[in-house]
Amino acid sequence: MPVPRTESHDSLDIVPPIHEPGGFPVDSSVPDRQQCWDMLGAGVRDRLLAKAGTVVEWWARLDHDRRPRATVFGSHGLCQATSVIRNGKRVYLVERLQLEPGAMTRQSFGGASAKSRPSFADRVLRRTPPESRPRPPLPGAQPRLPGAQPPRPSTHPLDLDDDTLGILGNFPADVQEFLQRPFLRDDRRVVADWYYYETVEFAHQRVFVVFCLSADRHVTVASATRILPRGRSLQRAQWEIECCHAPVRRT
Repeated sequence: MPVPRTESHDSLDIVPPIHEPGGFPVDSSVPDRQQCWDMLGAGVRDRLLAKAGTVVEWWARLDHDRRPRATVFGSHGLCQATSVIRNGKRVYLVERLQLEPGAMTRQSFGGASAKSRPSFADRVLRRTPPESRPRPPLPGAQPRLPGAQPPRPSTHPLDLDDDTLGILGNFPADVQEFLQRPFLRDDRRVVADWYYYETVEFAHQRVFVVFCLSADRHVTVASATRILPRGRSLQRAQWEIECCHAPVRRT
C-alpha cells in the first residue's frame, strides 16, 4: 500500500521526486487506441478482457515495430497483449500480472498543473509547526537543538527513461507522488506504459492520458483529462484525474 502521508519520521525520510513536464508530442499519422485495439483481432481482445475481469482502464498503441499492443487494467490484473515470434510464426502473447482481490484503492485529483502546486516534500519543508509544549524525544533519538530544522526528506528517483519521466512530469505534483510512492522502498524493477491523444477544439485543447507503473509488488494507474484554454499557459490547465493503486498478488 502507498506510504501514508503522516508526519512520522518513517514517512519523511524518502519522497518521490517531482519531474519536469515533457509535453505530449502528437503524430497525427499514428492510429488512436480504438484503431489499434481493433487491429488485434477478436480472439486476442476476448482473451485480454477475460483475464482482466471488470475493466478499470485500457489503452492500445503501436510498438517499436509498428504492431498493435494493448493493455487492460481490471479487477483481476494488469493484462497485456504483445506481438511475438513463436515457432516461426507471429502470434500474440497475452500475459497477466495478478492483483490482490479486493485490495485496489482509488483517489481522485483535480485542479492546476504541477508547476503551480507544491509537492508533499515542499509542504513538509515549508510548514510552520504549531506552538505547543516540546514533546519528549523518541527512544535513542538525538535531542534537537533549539531552532534546529527538522530532517529533510530525501528523494529517490525511479529508474525510468527520459521520455517516460517527461510524460509523468506533465501531471500535477500530487499525482506524480501517488504514482511513484509505492515503488520507493522495495520495488525497484519498475515498468512504465502510457497512452495519450489530443483534440483541439474552438476554445480549448483537450488531452486524454493514461499512465501506468508496475513492478513485482505494486501497480499504479492514472487516467486523466487535461483541458487547456486556447492562448493560455500550461500553468492554467485544469485536470480531472482518477488514480488507482493495487498490490500484486503474492503466491
